[in-house]
Amino acid sequence: MNSAPASGADNLVAEFGENCRDIVDVVCDVTCQAIALLPGSDLSELGRHNYGSLNFNYASYLRASESRIVLLVKTLRELNIRSGKVLDQGSLFGNFALALKRLGYETVASDSYAPLGGACDRWLDLLQSNGVTIVDIKDYSGGLPFADASFDVVLSMSVIEHIPNTPRHYLLDLARCLKLNGLMAIETPNLAYQYKREALNEGKGIFFPIEMQFESRVPFSGHHREYLACEIEWMMKRVGIAVDRTLLMDYSYRVLPVHDAKVLQDLAFRSAHPDQRELILCCGRKTQQLRDSAPPLPANAGSGMAAEEGFYKSAVVVMQKQCLESDASREALVAQCHQIQIEVNKRDEMLRQQHETRQQQEEMLRQQQNEIQAMQTLAQEFRSQIEFLTPKTLAQRAAFRALWPRSDSPH
Repeated sequence: MNSAPASGADNLVAEFGENCRDIVDVVCDVTCQAIALLPGSDLSELGRHNYGSLNFNYASYLRASESRIVLLVKTLRELNIRSGKVLDQGSLFGNFALALKRLGYETVASDSYAPLGGACDRWLDLLQSNGVTIVDIKDYSGGLPFADASFDVVLSMSVIEHIPNTPRHYLLDLARCLKLNGLMAIETPNLAYQYKREALNEGKGIFFPIEMQFESRVPFSGHHREYLACEIEWMMKRVGIAVDRTLLMDYSYRVLPVHDAKVLQDLAFRSAHPDQRELILCCGRKTQQLRDSAPPLPANAGSGMAAEEGFYKSAVVVMQKQCLESDASREALVAQCHQIQIEVNKRDEMLRQQHETRQQQEEMLRQQQNEIQAMQTLAQEFRSQIEFLTPKTLAQRAAFRALWPRSDSPH
């Protein structure tokens, strides 16, 4: 038997509790504002380095993500963090940052927006109009542009899986920006998700289709690696974060139009086996003890890091060259598109003229048809008059002949 999902707000309150009503109301309102900006927006630039997102349903993603934001804020409150300065690193549309701002936090939304060519400008305007600070990081080579110990909370919501190579530098930089005893929250897809296990058992892939990744531009911005909950915990401890709690949740099922028997059965299964849920949320605090006693890097780490730095510099040169080539190709395509548009305009003008000529011809034909119909009507009237007068005329002629014989008749 199929069942329709409950309304968004009621569903969230039922799951997270009536004491989260204020969170739910803010989150749902923020989501509506974010979704309202989608029509007319050109998000194609988001898909140039990840073809899998070219036809992505961002409205459904934003709606499903409501539960992610509610869980995060609920967790912050349970950890007695009801205010403070929050960094949302990898903010994109800024729905987390905006919701937190409206719930009393001082928020900074940070991402690399410049390469997106203005695709997110509408959302950035929305964030700024609500008092969210925007930081556009154009170059990550120098790390995050924030002072040490400048945030009470740092968030990385579904970002770490997009990082190529090692996430070590990224996590160390987040920890650097965090105040002592501040909270780090890392959210990421669960590699042990039930449907991924089933896909592997069926011989199917669990990441973006290889066709999407293969054709994408460099650098590929999709998922490079997904993690287990224990791996996220290990990495956080490795950079000096004492893990407080690890939560797993499902969220994408919420936007399904119908919850059929299979969906409900799977939800019940994952309720009993939470390690197979869809998302991981791992939270921990930066402590003096762990910060000072974090395991040292290997003795040869310096040479390895120098080699790695050389690799990145070479990669940057290659990517800059590719960007220049892409720019040249783009300019050629723009010129070609302009020429095509000129031809299209000519064709449209010709079609318009043909259409006007056809309309004129049709109007003349209608007028001729009307004239023919009028003449046919007039002819019918004449025939009727002739038919009416003929018998009377013959009778009068006979009477006349009777009274006036012809002159050539015999006397």
